[in-house]
Amino acid sequence: MFGSKQQIATVNTSKHISPLKIKKISVASSPTELFLRVQEKYEYAYLLESMKGPRNLAQFSFIGF
Repeated sequence: MFGSKQQIATVNTSKHISPLKIKKISVASSPTELFLRVQEKYEYAYLLESMKGPRNLAQFSFIGF
């Protein structure tokens, strides 16, 4: 997330932008374990993982809900 908390709060007052919530979770868990925890609480959830490519690019997982 970019900008200060105050700048983000100001931008989020617009009706065109949805609030963004970021929560750091222990890195000891695997992406699949984290996804299963999220899926228990939210009806719609997804997991995107990079599987192929250079090591510096194929190491990310994205969980959304």
